[in-house]
Amino acid sequence: MPDPKILLLAALLALTAAFILFWIAQERARPNRGPLLSGLHALIGFLTNFFDTLGIGSFATTTTIYRLWRLVPVQQVPGTLNVGDALPTVAQALIYITIVEVNFETLTMLILSAVGGSWIGASIVAGMPKHRIQRGMGLALAVAAVLMVLTARASPMPR
Repeated sequence: MPDPKILLLAALLALTAAFILFWIAQERARPNRGPLLSGLHALIGFLTNFFDTLGIGSFATTTTIYRLWRLVPVQQVPGTLNVGDALPTVAQALIYITIVEVNFETLTMLILSAVGGSWIGASIVAGMPKHRIQRGMGLALAVAAVLMVLTARASPMPR
């Protein structure tokens, strides 16, 4: 039987190819409306996902850049994060899956949780008014900050 890790990498690459083909079809269906993804958006995605590797969350930094430079309307931020960070996240996943030792069952559950959460979350947020999205994102960032502080206090950095 083939190594499950190889099957996972093959499935990830196949889904990525399908995603890219779908994206190209969407671009062609939108003549004269501007690209769904610009070079700037791709650069932001790769840069923030690099920082994600270092422990700085990519969604918070990407959201901040989008807001400061007014690149994406507030209502489109959650969906743009899920779609716009897809390719950088695939690159990140390919690197991690090949380098880091992780139990395959744990890895599978993490992937299913991430996919399910983004799918369900994006579909819920897409129909929300702007002010509720802003409050929800603010609350989520505040909770993340509290969890980071508690985690840092619980396990101090080795000297």
